[in-house]
Amino acid sequence: PLQSVKKIRKKQLTSSRKIILIKGYHGLFGLAVNSIKAIQKISHHLREYTIVVYSADQIVVDYCNSIKKKLDLKFQIYSNNTNLTQKEMYELFSKAKVYIGISKSDGISTSLLESMALGAFTIQSNTSCANEWILNKKTGYILPPDDIKLISKKILLAINNNKQVNLAAKLNWNTIVKRADSNKIKKIIRKIYN
Repeated sequence: PLQSVKKIRKKQLTSSRKIILIKGYHGLFGLAVNSIKAIQKISHHLREYTIVVYSADQIVVDYCNSIKKKLDLKFQIYSNNTNLTQKEMYELFSKAKVYIGISKSDGISTSLLESMALGAFTIQSNTSCANEWILNKKTGYILPPDDIKLISKKILLAINNNKQVNLAAKLNWNTIVKRADSNKIKKIIRKIYN
């Protein structure tokens, strides 16, 4: 619901945020370990960031724990046993500079829409419907899920291009208001069925 998002949506510019948020599913559909490996490659550029991983499967929790001391990175991990409320999830998205959702397969990801609505710059695998919502290379990056080197490169581009992430936040919010407002969608559906 856009009303709840509006209440949480921060006035803080995306460029001033210091969280990289990662969807932690790994297994049947998710490839979160690829996201973490991409972070690993560029860890020396991320010292001032906190890497927040949510809905982390055990393999992801173990992987993060095995590398965080070695890389001297700040991790905050919410395992898939942690039931974050919708408000807590919105808070995370509203504090993230970059959101990364890498998977083998996905429809329209709720996390993608939440990242767009709450101003996080989106890096999403090309296995979802992201191309229907974001403009690749302008309002987000849509990437092959197995190309860890490219994911790393795009994370670096996002954290270093303040102008782009701030513009993307504005454009993505406009897209969400236009296309994801439940009241507008109800009117369209009523027209179809009447």
